[in-house]
Amino acid sequence: MLGDAVVLRPPTGDVVYPGRKTAAVLAWLALAGPTPRERLADLLWPTAKDPRNSLRYELHVLRRQAPVLTSGDPLALADGLGIARGEGELLASFDYSDLPEFDEWLLFQRERRREDLLEELEERTASLERDGRPGEALEAARQALSLDPLSEAACRRLMRLAYLTGDRAGALDVFRRFEERLARELGVRPLPETAALARDIARAAVDRATDVRRAIPVAVDRPPLLAGREREWARMEEAWTHGQVIYLSGPPGVGKTRLMHEFAASKVPRQRWNVFTARPGDMTAPYASQARAFRAVLDGCPGIELTPVMRRELSRLLPDLADETPPPMATLAEKNYFYATLAEVLIRSGAWLDCWVADDWQFIDPPSLEMANYMFANVTPVATERKGQRAICTFRTAEVGDAFHAFLADLVRGGIAIHIELPPLDAPAVGRLLASTEVAGAAGLAEPMHRFTGGNPLFVVETLKSLLESEEGALDAASLRDLWPERVAQVFEERFRRLDARELLLLRLLAIAQTDATPRLAAAALEMDEARVATTQAALERARLLDGLAFSHDLVYEAASRATPPAVRTHLHRSVAAALGQLDGPAARIAYHHEQAGDLERALPHYLDAAEEALVRGAFAAAADWFARVRDHDADPRRAERARRALEAVAPLVESG
Repeated sequence: MLGDAVVLRPPTGDVVYPGRKTAAVLAWLALAGPTPRERLADLLWPTAKDPRNSLRYELHVLRRQAPVLTSGDPLALADGLGIARGEGELLASFDYSDLPEFDEWLLFQRERRREDLLEELEERTASLERDGRPGEALEAARQALSLDPLSEAACRRLMRLAYLTGDRAGALDVFRRFEERLARELGVRPLPETAALARDIARAAVDRATDVRRAIPVAVDRPPLLAGREREWARMEEAWTHGQVIYLSGPPGVGKTRLMHEFAASKVPRQRWNVFTARPGDMTAPYASQARAFRAVLDGCPGIELTPVMRRELSRLLPDLADETPPPMATLAEKNYFYATLAEVLIRSGAWLDCWVADDWQFIDPPSLEMANYMFANVTPVATERKGQRAICTFRTAEVGDAFHAFLADLVRGGIAIHIELPPLDAPAVGRLLASTEVAGAAGLAEPMHRFTGGNPLFVVETLKSLLESEEGALDAASLRDLWPERVAQVFEERFRRLDARELLLLRLLAIAQTDATPRLAAAALEMDEARVATTQAALERARLLDGLAFSHDLVYEAASRATPPAVRTHLHRSVAAALGQLDGPAARIAYHHEQAGDLERALPHYLDAAEEALVRGAFAAAADWFARVRDHDADPRRAERARRALEAVAPLVESG
């Protein structure tokens, strides 16, 4: 299947050259495994009048040439058969641009194979160098750079090995050509450590050590001092005294989460927080944010006693709490009862939890926002004039809609909440933050760092990290000029260039999976065992890009999403949809991923299931939207009619609610 596709006919080894569609069938079965005939027919003959007949003819021809397939349905390769190892690109001699879904799958498989080869070459290069065989290591490094011509790590490895084998001019020529390639294809310069290696080679002062990432001091990753927030802290103190909900907002990276956590830690022991985070993707699943919040409540209250009614109503959010799914809601009174029951659960949780700490509310789904409004008005101290639980929430100012602004304005007008907008740090505060890291020379960068980052604390920290990864000894203002040609928000995309191929693939998968990310899902979607997922995840945690399977900051998520090529994005959405289906995931999210992959037809049955699930939770508006989508677009008349009748029943609840 590599380069010119051939089949070696057993047992003689005679060569058979399969046609374009036959080669596609064989490659798919070898890499995707046993597949229903109908799926293969629709995949490879999407416009044929009778796709199954076209597949049947192709298989008949193949069986006459070589007995490589099983009989029956699903279709599979015979035992012991697969793609032989070798050089060349998968199915390189054929063009599949007229088969969009297969073409996207093929591009993704080529990328996966390239990543596997890169990993093998990296390991082989390191092993050969350790064994004192630099010439062979040099050849492996050259293959790696040809396979990934924009890899900084591969370039540095080849430069160093060329120098160690006595070819200093060749090493500098590798750098020169790499520099030209980056400028031509990406419009960027080599990373500082690559340029520094070129300077060392020119001075004949290269270090023989293999390329490793430098450790970042803990004090840089999380500076000890919370600088420049004295005024905001004082307002939070006053609000806490009065039992008001505290909302912190501002642009990405301004320090909302850090301030929230530091303030909560000054008031309440950590074990008495109820911490939860709204996540990208929550918007597409009703009550996704609140389901996560109530799961955190139950985890933090191991001795809480739930009445049968509480357990039944909570199971609308957390199905594992009941043996049977509660019936769909049919009236607004049932929804009000649902909310009131959950409020009683929160009141009971007060014996264990004193404070809600809720992050990234720009991602919260509308039904969860509606529920939060009810809870704040019925549970918090300022609303009930009793002890109750306090709450601190953060959101990005420019990324919430009109409904959120109206919700917050109502709380502020009623005295239930205060809203604090965090500004960037001024230059003296940047200086205090840098000084607290105790990095030699960092405090002297206050003025240029303030200009370079606009006083954004996250950008200050990430810029300092990048300088430390690329410079030895004391820092100076000139280092900043060599960092990046464009805005500092590119800091994460620059850091991605230091990742290996498998780390970057997992990062992209998590950006696509969003709120659905779990170790099992990542393993299923990437066709990777969970142990390998865990190893790759740990590397990304060491690089300060992940915290568990969550991104260390939502800017990392956005950069990873932006850096995912369209074809890879489409395939990952399709892979996540399939994995969620295998894992019995939420119907709304399965539908979302199918639609993002361009497969609305496959999404529609799941949208119908999602609408019916939404009725169980009283998310009437979401249910109506999905029923309408199925009614208007589903080619199956029975599903369309079922959706039409359901929409007629739910429409009055949407209008009155």
